[in-house]
Order: sequence, then C-alpha cells, then structure tokens
Amino acid sequence: MKKFFGLLLIAASFSLTGCLEIVRNIRINENGSGTFETKIDMGEVFEMVRSMGQEQQLEEARSKQVDSLIQIKDIVDKATDLTAEEKKLIANGNIRVNINVDSNLFYTKSFVSFNAVTDIEKLNILTQRFLSNTMDQVLDEGKDEEPAKNESLLGATFDEYFNYTYTKNGIEKKLNKDKPLPSDTDEATKAFQEMSDMGMDVKSTIVYNLPRPAKKVEGKNAILSEDKKKVTITSGLSDFITDPTALEFKISF
Repeated sequence: MKKFFGLLLIAASFSLTGCLEIVRNIRINENGSGTFETKIDMGEVFEMVRSMGQEQQLEEARSKQVDSLIQIKDIVDKATDLTAEEKKLIANGNIRVNINVDSNLFYTKSFVSFNAVTDIEKLNILTQRFLSNTMDQVLDEGKDEEPAKNESLLGATFDEYFNYTYTKNGIEKKLNKDKPLPSDTDEATKAFQEMSDMGMDVKSTIVYNLPRPAKKVEGKNAILSEDKKKVTITSGLSDFITDPTALEFKISF
C-alpha cells in the first residue's frame, strides 16, 4: 500500500484536515442476526493533492478509476488459509470500489450479513483483509494474490490490540494488555505516525444500531442517541497514540 500511503502523506503535508475516514455500521436484530457495513472514505485526498498542483499524482489515480461491485463468493477461494467456516461466513458479502478523481470519489465499502452476534468480530477481521486486498489490486499491488494475513488498510483502527466481546445483551471493547503495543519500526505504524506528526488524524467511527434501548453506555468517545438505540463511537489515531484505553467502551442493552 505504499502508493496509497504516499498519496495520503502528500495531502497531509499540505493540510491539517484529515482525509481518511473509516466508518463501520453494525445493525443487530432482536434474534442476534444483523448486517455489517464498512466504508473507507479517502475522497478528500484528491482535492488536497489538486490544490498542491500534483497533477502527476492525479493522472496516476485517473488511470486506476473504477466503479465496481465485487461479490465475495466469487473471490473467496483465493484465500487459501481460510477455514470452510470462515469462507461460508464472509461469502454472502460484497465489496464496492469507487475511484473517480474529478468527482473526488475514493472509497471502498463492504456489506455482509450475519446470523449471530458472536460472528461480528470474525467478520470485522475478514472484511479488513478483503477490503485491503481489493484496494491493493486496484493499485496493482498484489494483483492476483490471496488476501494478506497481516496487512490491512484498517490498521488505522488498531483493532488487533483490543478484545471485542459480543453477547445477546452487550458489547465490550477492552485493550489486550497481553499484546505488546506496535513498535516504531512497524511500517504501517510509521506511516500513521508521520500523518499524526503532520497534524492529520485518521478518523474511525463505529455505529451500533441496537435491537432495543441501551441500559448503560460507558466509554470516553461513546455517544448515545435520544432513543437510546444507537451508539456512535468516534476515535482518532491520536487517541491510540496518547492513551489506548480511550478507545475502550462497554454497552449494555
């Protein structure tokens, strides 16, 4: 993803406005089933690069323009390390990629349904891999390769350093204190640190649409809707760097 990070860093060096936003929208039904949508929006980067006069970067992006809907069932067999259960879990989903320089569109979006809340975190990990791999193919990096195990565009959420627990009555995210925090030598961490140093904060939002009103919501960045059935948690790269526990939350319903 070097081309992707390079484009973001060019934009970050020009503006203090963030140009990467990750939104995960999770809808849980009363019976535990639901839907999981993830959108990675980088549209602002084109306007920033355009303002810098970096036409060469824009022309390269124009050569990658695409608006495509991919059914995951058609590509899931390339992930040879996935179990049959994991393939079945993710196969009903789809991924849309839309890159249009002149319209300032640059996003990938996945949508998948699930039958039980215990599947949500598994899907979170799986969709990260498939979204990352799809973007790599669009940028001609890793073409025709299976989804990488350890590389993810959603590394900006730092989910691998937290434990999520989903039950029929609640959701909790806790820092995994047994896992060492990322080192300064990690490639993705260095890229995100550079962005942070330039004043650019990668934004990550999780929206939980609950099957019934919440009884209690805890978390520094958690906001409960008026009807108590929607919880929105927004955090940034700076939160993780300053205090990882700021990304923790607990929802009871």
